[in-house]
Amino acid sequence: MWRTLLILTVFLTGGVDARLSATPPGSLQIPPIQGQLIRVQQELLTPDEVIALMNSGKLDRAERAARAAMQAHPESARSRLLLARVLARQGDLMQARAMLAQARALPQWKQQNLGVPYPTPDELDRLVRSDPARSLDVLADVLLALGDDPKAYFLQARAYGELGQWQKGRAALERARALNPGLDFASPSVLAALDQALADELPVEKPDTSLSDVKFGDDGNPVMVQETPWWQRAWVWWTVGILSALAGWFTVSFTRWKKQREVDMRRTISPMNLQLAQEIQATEQQLFMREDAEARRKLGRLRNLQGQVGAWLADPLSFDPPRIQVQFDRLWNASLSDASYAAYAYQQEEAERVAREAAEEARKAAEEKARRDAMPARSESSFSSRDSGSSWSNGSSSSSTDNSGGSSW
Repeated sequence: MWRTLLILTVFLTGGVDARLSATPPGSLQIPPIQGQLIRVQQELLTPDEVIALMNSGKLDRAERAARAAMQAHPESARSRLLLARVLARQGDLMQARAMLAQARALPQWKQQNLGVPYPTPDELDRLVRSDPARSLDVLADVLLALGDDPKAYFLQARAYGELGQWQKGRAALERARALNPGLDFASPSVLAALDQALADELPVEKPDTSLSDVKFGDDGNPVMVQETPWWQRAWVWWTVGILSALAGWFTVSFTRWKKQREVDMRRTISPMNLQLAQEIQATEQQLFMREDAEARRKLGRLRNLQGQVGAWLADPLSFDPPRIQVQFDRLWNASLSDASYAAYAYQQEEAERVAREAAEEARKAAEEKARRDAMPARSESSFSSRDSGSSWSNGSSSSSTDNSGGSSW
């Protein structure tokens, strides 16, 4: 009896070992679908973690996490709700609203009292004035929950204006006007300043002045203007005499100044010309003795500098001896060799590049300042005195439900 039991035990154990030996050690196989589910569960984030990613601006990661949760939990309305909020912040309101409709159709929506959180218009208005970038995220929730609301688009236009995104601001303001042409809820001063800041540049029409010197009577017909007597025009002759005397004095003074200026210029330029002439003669003798490509280039640069000195001498009005001396020394050093000229050319290019960039930055800063100056003051409410901003256009005030977060799906 015991022998029979022992034989059966060995037989059964050997069969199990044979089946296990068919699979090599360390290569335990998992069905593909089960492996995918295990990998999804390992990468799955909690709803609170997805909201943290969304609020920190990492929308791509938040979208991937919400889609992974939706795949792992097809019954979860919360995953679809968070995905809809992420899509709304990415600007895809159509797909976001479709995803929100799917979430509302699932039993979990009512069971857990889910909803899209959004504040009242006046609360959001204060956020627009204090943190316009953050307000755009909250406005995405409003437009997702309430649909196309003119107040939301109006606040969106102001937020974009505060951030300097003028094209997006104009588009939002146009959508607000398409929904509510009068925008009667908006503060008139804020709306006027917003229109001015977001307006496209329009050509200015010049007034027609061709008939500005024609006088007309009360009946609309041109009338003859009586000539002023000569004794009333005597002040004109006095004025002409005084101006003529001043012109004569100025001419004499300018002539004396110009002659003195020419003397000073020649005192400054003569040593430069002498220095150039000696160096040009030495370079020409060097080329006469032996052809040298670098010496020929040097000779060309020296002659160009000689022409520049002549140009300085021909412009006495802008001649400044200290400045001219500094420029001559730099050009003289750059002309003596190819290496020094290459270094000078590089410095000139860098200086021009820096100057161009500085001019462009100054132009952009001036344009941005002009637009921001046209924006309404941040302390001023966006809504008129007749509209307290306590409710949206459809009458709803705020969402009392904010149950989209949590630790489980």
